[in-house]
Amino acid sequence: MITKLQLKNWRSHLDTNIDFSEGTNCFIGSMGAGKTSILDAICFALFGTFPTLQSKKIKLEDIIMKKPKKQDRAEVSVTFQLDDNEWTVKRLIDKGRTTAELRKNAHLVESPQSTKVTKQVNSLLKLDYDLFTRAIYSEQNQLDMFLTIPKGLRMKKIDQLLSIDKFEKAKATAKQVSRKLKTSIEEKKQVYQNLESDDSLKKLDTIKRELEKLIQDKNNLDKKLSQTTDRRKFVEKEVTNLKKQQKRIQEIEEQIKTQSALLEVAEKDIEKLKECLMPIAEKTDQDLEREFRNLTTEISKIQESLEKERSNFDFLIKVIAQKEAKVTLMVSEKIPELEEIIRERDELKKKLKKLKVKDSDKKLSKLKKELEFNQLALQRAQVEIEQIDKSITEFKKLKDSCPICDNKLSSKKKKIIMDKKKKNIRDLQKTIVKSKKEIKKLKSSVEELERDLSQIDDLIKRYENIKDKDKELKFAKDALKVLRGEIFEHLNERKMLEKTLSMIQKKTDELKERRDETKDFISKKKEVNDKFERIKEYNNKVNDLKQEKQNYSRFSATVLENLEKEFKDLIVLEKEIETNMNNISSIAEEKKKRLKPLSPLKSN
Repeated sequence: MITKLQLKNWRSHLDTNIDFSEGTNCFIGSMGAGKTSILDAICFALFGTFPTLQSKKIKLEDIIMKKPKKQDRAEVSVTFQLDDNEWTVKRLIDKGRTTAELRKNAHLVESPQSTKVTKQVNSLLKLDYDLFTRAIYSEQNQLDMFLTIPKGLRMKKIDQLLSIDKFEKAKATAKQVSRKLKTSIEEKKQVYQNLESDDSLKKLDTIKRELEKLIQDKNNLDKKLSQTTDRRKFVEKEVTNLKKQQKRIQEIEEQIKTQSALLEVAEKDIEKLKECLMPIAEKTDQDLEREFRNLTTEISKIQESLEKERSNFDFLIKVIAQKEAKVTLMVSEKIPELEEIIRERDELKKKLKKLKVKDSDKKLSKLKKELEFNQLALQRAQVEIEQIDKSITEFKKLKDSCPICDNKLSSKKKKIIMDKKKKNIRDLQKTIVKSKKEIKKLKSSVEELERDLSQIDDLIKRYENIKDKDKELKFAKDALKVLRGEIFEHLNERKMLEKTLSMIQKKTDELKERRDETKDFISKKKEVNDKFERIKEYNNKVNDLKQEKQNYSRFSATVLENLEKEFKDLIVLEKEIETNMNNISSIAEEKKKRLKPLSPLKSN
């Protein structure tokens, strides 16, 4: 079973791959689509030729693609399954020569000689090109061949197609040879009996006479063979010539049918086209061309206007979108933000009225003075303690007299003075502790009051920053009102532009429809003119073919049939004469051998 076909640059196939499935595979397509080329390619891949190439209707180089671009080589490959093996035959046509290769399961079996590959394929498929084209493959337009054969000749034609007639010819020839051999044997037996019964001299004369007769018979047969051969060659030439005439007549009749069918189709097409062209029957080609050009120009101008209006429309859409975005921003963010700030400002104003800023300043000043006084008292107490500690140290170093008045100091007096100093230190330490507590308290109060004053200062600054937001809010609301008015105007303008664009587009579509209709009329008129030209060509071709057919008016199928029969009979006769001559030569040689021992007897 064929499973795959690959075509490259084969006729109209640039690069075609076809996979076949089990069962019936059908190719469907319009005339000239390449269906026949596929079947020809299969035949060529398997046997290196196909009917159209075999009959020399086309040349080998005609197989290579010429349009749209001329190619240098063509390639065809067929893959088929046989006995669980995959076989691939590939043939390449390059510059008028063919090379081929045969692969079994992707392994190379034979290459590159085309004839050897074909021989291998014949052996594999157990059929040759003749049997394939006669019994399996039917050439295009030849499916009805058996139906057109006269009733009495169908069996004969089938025998010829299947080469069965060769067996009949071989059988007839074998019978004739058998009869000749029997005759020769009988003659040899008779000669032998004569030689046995006669005496030596009688045998010698008889053999000589028989030998002379054999030589004469051979000469007569030789002359008859020459005449028969000449006649056979003449008849063969006549048969070949008549077959060519017959084939050409069949081709002419087929071409006449094809051209007549094309002529009929063209005439029907013209009638249909004329019906379509009725609306412009009075218009000339020039009128239609001028109308087409005018419509094209008008469409171009309108499209320019349409593009300009669309540009304006797009710009307007952008402007509307930008202004709507501004309105949305103002309504959702800016104005609410300003209104919130104004509410904040009013709250700040109320809050600042409640706060007594001047009293807080006086209180802070008083606290700072108290803090400063306590810090000075602390410093004085600390200095006094240091001085007392120093004086105690020095007092301890004294002996029994006062360093100032040189009076004697008693132990008791020293003790009294020392206790007094220590008591002063303790009093000063109490003062320091008290001062530190008071300083800490005052610092906390000052810091707290400073923080309050700082917050109040921040509130004042904030109030100063936002106290004039009324004007900004009014400006924003006025701007919003203006924007909404502008958007309203733009929306009206957009409606007008949309209406204008719709009208221009509608007019453009109408003009395009008229232009396309005019173009279609021009195309159909041109098609009508082309059809008329084709009809002329078809008529001329039919007339030429009929005229050529007249040249073969003397052709007779009966004469061809009689000559073919005579040709076959002459071949048989040639074989018979050659067989008889061989028999006579054999008998003559035998006679000559018999004469050799008898010749000395005659001389004695």
